Amino acid sequence: FVVLITQTRRFRFIIHQRSYAMAGYKFEISGEGMKRVLEDTFSVDTWLSELAQNAQRAGASRLELKYNSQAHSLVVTDDGCGFDDDSWKAYFTVASSGWDQSVMDSQKPFGIGCASLLYACTKFSIFSRSSKVAISTADFLSGGEVGVMPSDSFIKGSIFEIALKD
Repeated sequence: FVVLITQTRRFRFIIHQRSYAMAGYKFEISGEGMKRVLEDTFSVDTWLSELAQNAQRAGASRLELKYNSQAHSLVVTDDGCGFDDDSWKAYFTVASSGWDQSVMDSQKPFGIGCASLLYACTKFSIFSRSSKVAISTADFLSGGEVGVMPSDSFIKGSIFEIALKD
């Protein structure tokens, strides 16, 4: 409620009353806006660093990278603990982490591993334990879903097959 007092030419005061509804705001994140920001944020260094950090956090003693210059692709293999049902969901959710509390407390992971990879390639596949996923980055970024499928064999750790952007 607001009271406005105005003066006329003859020095009389007129009282005006108005009611204003106060707008309430809360912190929100624009999904489309965030996707644009992330695309400009990540570099090849970022996603390679994320892959290496995730392998270390998964207890890997080995991280192998194989680059194919003709296909402009990369295969990254580690022998860590791999993905379980909970870690798949966490991996595909920005700012979420499936790591245990000790890793959360000591390393404070950002939860940007998948996001950093999405902006570095056109498609990728992940094979881990007895599961696999195949992702077209354009489809996934435009709202498409990815399904975790059974794999033909058991893989200790994870194998990422990545088709890099030009």
